[in-house]
Amino acid sequence: MRQPRAVPPSGRSNIKRSDAAVKLEVAACNEVIIWTSDAELFLPFSYILKTEGFLPSLACSANDVLASCANRLPCAVLFDCTHETQDAVSLCGEIRRSTTHDNEVRLIAILRSEA
Repeated sequence: MRQPRAVPPSGRSNIKRSDAAVKLEVAACNEVIIWTSDAELFLPFSYILKTEGFLPSLACSANDVLASCANRLPCAVLFDCTHETQDAVSLCGEIRRSTTHDNEVRLIAILRSEA
């Protein structure tokens, strides 16, 4: 009969995760933040992302985007740049400064013909 593996009193195993395992965990992230105030834009993108296995979440302001990036690391942020293009550009810079090279967030601008 096999003996159970001993677990330290802290409840954590004494196995150290490799850098490759940490990178895989970051790469496995599937949350996509969509910054828009337009439901007609959010709903189709949300549907497409869900069918591809992503978890879309809505951000209605720049503060929502920053809070989401600080609390958890999304794999991408989609910016609706119709009305707030300058805000989106400065927000992209702020997100880039707050993330490291190992856990980069992809930043995608959605531009319409009138923008």
